[in-house]
Amino acid sequence: MSSVVSETKTGGGVSDSVVVRLVGAVRSAGYLSAAVILAFTPHLHDSLFAHVFLGLFGVIFAVAFFVVGHRVWGSRFRFAVMMHATVSALVGIVSFVTLLSGPVVFVVLLAVWALMTAASDVWLGYAVGERRFGIDLYISAAFAVIFACAMVIPGAQPTPLLGIFGGYLAIAGVYLGIAAASVNVVPRTRRGFESSSPRVQSSDSQTPEIQL
Repeated sequence: MSSVVSETKTGGGVSDSVVVRLVGAVRSAGYLSAAVILAFTPHLHDSLFAHVFLGLFGVIFAVAFFVVGHRVWGSRFRFAVMMHATVSALVGIVSFVTLLSGPVVFVVLLAVWALMTAASDVWLGYAVGERRFGIDLYISAAFAVIFACAMVIPGAQPTPLLGIFGGYLAIAGVYLGIAAASVNVVPRTRRGFESSSPRVQSSDSQTPEIQL
């Protein structure tokens, strides 16, 4: 899962590798934190908790991505970062507004968030180009689409929905964290290892040939 990203400087003096590492690290930290909260609060998983959790999740992520977007404003990745921030903000605000509307609205909001997250991942992966981190973002987008499709399995039931949400956040968070940590890490192949190791000549080649 190693990624080699160019060190091209953005308008703010930030390299591409720093941008993709920062985006991946922020998402990984947020996803894993949210997954831990869901894992330790199963007794609270009702419709009201679902809306409050999604509202806080969306607003906190929106603030984090607006900060990241401001930090990398001169980057060619700014559109995808701001798309993440805008979608998270809208979903979070609507979740608070519809606090008492029931689980059906929660399902719709969660599906919209997942699909828009997948779209922004595809856009960011396209902006990164044919590098390994771009492939990692496409895989992350696939996770989000699968999650959106999986929500139809339990129906409008808050407890299993939040369980599936927590599982998705844990898997995607770990994957994005590994991908972010692997930016610009070049794996050392066996051929590269052998080429860098000193060659030892055989004893036969060192023995002079004696002619009689």
